[in-house]
Amino acid sequence: MELEWGIMPCSMRNGRRERRLHGTTNSACVARRSGAGAERRRSLEICSGYAHSHEQFCVATFGSNQHSDDCVRDHRRDADTDSELESKLNFELESFWTGCGGSSCGTLATTTTQFDANNVEVSSADYVAPATAPTPNTVTITITPAADSTKKAQLTIQVQAGRSVSLSPVTVTVAANHRATLTAQITGTSNMNLNWFVNGIAGGNSTVGQICSVGLSPCQMVTGGAALQVDYVAPGAIPSPNPVAVTAKNAGDPTLQASSQITVINHVLVSVQPGNVTLAPLAVQGFTATVLGTSSQAVVWQVQGSGCAGTGTCGTITPTGTYTAPTAAPTPDAIQILAISAEDGSQFGMANVVVSTGANILTLHPASVYAGEANGFTLRVEGSGFAATSTGAGSTLLIGGAARTTTCRTTNQCTTVVTATDTQTAGSVSVQLQNPNGQRSNSVSLIVAPPGTGTSTIALGTSSPAATGVDIVVVEPTTAGVSQPANDVDLDIAALGLFNTANNTCGLGGNPVMVVRPTNGAATADICVFSQSGLDSSMTYAVSGSGDVTVIAKQPAGLGIIHLTLQILSTAQAGVRTLFIQNTNLDETAASGVLEVQ
Repeated sequence: MELEWGIMPCSMRNGRRERRLHGTTNSACVARRSGAGAERRRSLEICSGYAHSHEQFCVATFGSNQHSDDCVRDHRRDADTDSELESKLNFELESFWTGCGGSSCGTLATTTTQFDANNVEVSSADYVAPATAPTPNTVTITITPAADSTKKAQLTIQVQAGRSVSLSPVTVTVAANHRATLTAQITGTSNMNLNWFVNGIAGGNSTVGQICSVGLSPCQMVTGGAALQVDYVAPGAIPSPNPVAVTAKNAGDPTLQASSQITVINHVLVSVQPGNVTLAPLAVQGFTATVLGTSSQAVVWQVQGSGCAGTGTCGTITPTGTYTAPTAAPTPDAIQILAISAEDGSQFGMANVVVSTGANILTLHPASVYAGEANGFTLRVEGSGFAATSTGAGSTLLIGGAARTTTCRTTNQCTTVVTATDTQTAGSVSVQLQNPNGQRSNSVSLIVAPPGTGTSTIALGTSSPAATGVDIVVVEPTTAGVSQPANDVDLDIAALGLFNTANNTCGLGGNPVMVVRPTNGAATADICVFSQSGLDSSMTYAVSGSGDVTVIAKQPAGLGIIHLTLQILSTAQAGVRTLFIQNTNLDETAASGVLEVQ
């Protein structure tokens, strides 16, 4: 088969809101093939160019020649099948540069095939543009003959917005004597002037509200001109009818118009979410406020209640709406969170808070660990409503549903041991507390994360002093349950220095330890590192870099000191290094800048 592809204009007749192709309304893609003759000819007439909303345009013809002598000689037995394949065309619609997907690219109807009065076979498909132009606004139609999928053609269609005026917001609520800013957009015409109306009155009036220049007070009325953004100023009393209609009409073509419906209310209204909540003692809850009828969303937060006798009795709230419940429920147990409009102090919204009196877990220490930790650890649970061990039978912690030996020093804190078996598999382990009376707390998950696969470097310099888009996922040390706040004693490096192997002494200090590169080959250096809780040889020690400085020996030196022997290659890079220490529970610390290669 010999295919000849060409492009030529096809006949087209314009209608007001549709295009006609060979007398067929909305025909976007048409294929033609002669039904007889020694030389068969097939042509495709395809709609392309650009479309305003649902309009189509036709510009191209594609043809193919097939010599019947060759076909009869080579394919006589399959003539019927070949004829069917020759006439079959596949139409495909796709976006250009992924500007849209699905129906947002428009729609392409199923292909239809028929013979015209001249015995020419015509295949057609209708393309209907989407209501909104995609971004970018180009789609493609691909036509492929079933007989030869390598012979295909693609045409582009640009979907452009028609002549229109839009206005936003479409609906808005405004308090009496308040403003709402309206923004108009004009497309498809060079006339950018608008005439503004309120309920059909040019510029409005004091009864229905006025159209004013943005931000100007007192109001400077706008009736017409090139202003695409204006303020609607509500009247002092509720208008009738309400809502009012603000309409923007194109000065060159008044049929191009858009309206916003504006509801006027007597005063601003403040609402608070969530409206009702029950919290555990010391729990933290964020509240949000919405002020209806004004652009100012500023509020002042307050906590009140008949049982709020002293400071903090009913909890505290920050200027941004973050509330912290008290250590115990007040009497009566009813707290109100108020959001007072900063613009109108007489208007406020309110939420109700009840503080629960049962057992509640707030936090775990640690709250996350790596899977595969070897020795188990102490878990510290903080909350409220616990039964202290010192007063008799205390609360019991349930780890994965199993009761564990528990010590509760206070009614707000309990500890137990989590074994290495509990955290061998990545996932989560449930933690719950049960009081002697059988009452159980909420269940909290101890996260067991898979270990990392190594270290990475974030390069910073004078040209790039900060790094963005870098996600760092870490867990807490397993020693968090026994450490002091902000001070994990197990991996807290207190000091380091050079180790003297001749007399087994360590010169601890606060400055970086200097190690010198040899001229050739490799050299060793001995250093000592001290931690208050003691370091030992079961831990893993490593130096940052490409392996040009390595730890080749480690041994305890007494009093919580570890003696490390380093090997330094002659090719080692000069500069400061970081010492990494990891214990058998996979906790890791990094002492930055403690070594310097010279």
